[in-house]
Amino acid sequence: CGGSSAESVRAWHSGSEWQSKIVVPPCRFAARGQLSLLQVGPPRVCSTIGKWSTVSNCALFLFTLRTWTCIPAIRSHNGERMLSSRFSSAYPPETSLTPAQQAGVSEVNSLVSRGEYATESPDCPLCGRSDFLQLAEKDRYGHAMSVVLCDRCGLVQTRPRMSEEAYQDFYDRYYSSIYHPFRNTVEDYFREQYKRGQRILSWIESQTGIRIKKLRVLEIGCGAGGVLKAFSDQGAIVQGCDLISAYVDHARTRHQLDVIHGTLADLPDGPVPDLVIYSHVVEHLLHPFREFELLKQRLKSKETLLYIEVPGIRHIRENYNWDFLSYLQNAHVWHFTLESLTAMMSRAGFELVHGTQWVWSLFRLGDHPCHELDGERDATLAFLAATESHRWKRFLSPQTLKRETIRFVLKVLDWFGLRERLFKLQQTAAGSRNTT
Repeated sequence: CGGSSAESVRAWHSGSEWQSKIVVPPCRFAARGQLSLLQVGPPRVCSTIGKWSTVSNCALFLFTLRTWTCIPAIRSHNGERMLSSRFSSAYPPETSLTPAQQAGVSEVNSLVSRGEYATESPDCPLCGRSDFLQLAEKDRYGHAMSVVLCDRCGLVQTRPRMSEEAYQDFYDRYYSSIYHPFRNTVEDYFREQYKRGQRILSWIESQTGIRIKKLRVLEIGCGAGGVLKAFSDQGAIVQGCDLISAYVDHARTRHQLDVIHGTLADLPDGPVPDLVIYSHVVEHLLHPFREFELLKQRLKSKETLLYIEVPGIRHIRENYNWDFLSYLQNAHVWHFTLESLTAMMSRAGFELVHGTQWVWSLFRLGDHPCHELDGERDATLAFLAATESHRWKRFLSPQTLKRETIRFVLKVLDWFGLRERLFKLQQTAAGSRNTT
């Protein structure tokens, strides 16, 4: 990057005699001893010789804009490369946080730094290698979180990650207050799940043509039971399990669903299900192959379909507003593309039936050879780098305008201390409605 000295780049116009000299500003990370592989703009056009036509003006403008939007690959404090400076732990969180969220994130980071939350650094589960490229040092909330890409197979994962005991304590004490600060009641969560369940049901029907009525459906990590209720309303016979007692009690008492407190291993033996659902669960599993080995023992049939939904890396432009940092969450251990999920499921003994890059996917037991991830490393790196360098495109969509307006209003409310007050009033009103 040249450190404190400027770097000159000459741009020539084909077929004419003019040239422009563009001076790139000094690297602001040089003082920290960090290396910028691509320099941040905006560049300054210092001198131009010759007469410019309209075409040459446009050409130089596009070249300047392209240079400006190239976000640098920054090295982290341990010397590994990251996507850009935004992914460094030295920078503030990407998401606007309430005071309660800030306190929760600070406590979790302290527990990790003091060693009270133990961490582990396993090898890549797909290829067994321990060579990784670092992409980020934090998640969208500011949690200390090392996100890496396997240098061989391209699987994106969190490494090091918290231990199973640490994650369990995190889910019990901090997860809801940090991830869902404005969710008033369990019933609100149930309604969110119910809408998702209707969408899952519709997609499965469109891809397979199967009839939902009298279908045996098992959901692992069913939460408050909203997805199961959507299937039950269409005549399916449903069963589920979850680790959060409040969700299980709500599903049982409020909606009369067959749900137990526990995991797949705790479910009683019964008829083989026709459909098994893992909706936003697999990315949380510390030991996915152990989970799917238990599932294979329970299924014993190639007729059973396995629906897996995870947040897909290749859809961060649509779902996360061109922002990989907003996609990252410390509760997620794995960060999948459809290809990497298919490779993992292939090694677990399942074959892909249908799938999209959202990722919505259907699998079944299969004997096909393992799916190889040829070129996945380079393809994922290129996609993430291109997404980061073109983040300015997020301002071109109506959804972004709406999102940024809401974000600005929330910041204004935070400045005047009104956000917490409005949230408490909302909770009080919701409590009054439930009482009546």
